[in-house]
Amino acid sequence: MAAMLLCVAGCSKAKGGDRGGKSAPDPSAAQASRYARELGLPLYPGSKFLAFRTEEKKGQAGGTSRLEVATADSVAKVVEFYKGALGEKAILQQATEGKAEAAVFVLPEADGARTVNVVSVPEKGETRIALMKSGKG
Repeated sequence: MAAMLLCVAGCSKAKGGDRGGKSAPDPSAAQASRYARELGLPLYPGSKFLAFRTEEKKGQAGGTSRLEVATADSVAKVVEFYKGALGEKAILQQATEGKAEAAVFVLPEADGARTVNVVSVPEKGETRIALMKSGKG
């Protein structure tokens, strides 16, 4: 379980500006905010854009969109922000493995889910945040 939580936010192979497998200009903070609004999730204040990707399910309705950002703030500080921003409707799971910490907020929906994954990256001195929406529409 802990390994899964740690990998969810830190295992993406997407590169900065990757949208739907096609390169795009590195978005400004305003564009990152727009991506977060598209996902229906709040953007962590002062976070730095890493990547955005949309993947459609072939032959099916729906897909997954993912915005990745980073901050120098601790996992605990980021978790407190999202607890306040998402409220009691979000299901929270947390794990620690060695020096790495992780948290996952899940907002179940009738046709999918929205999630916020938070993971520490001790070797880089940062916390990575992945905002995701999966399902139909």
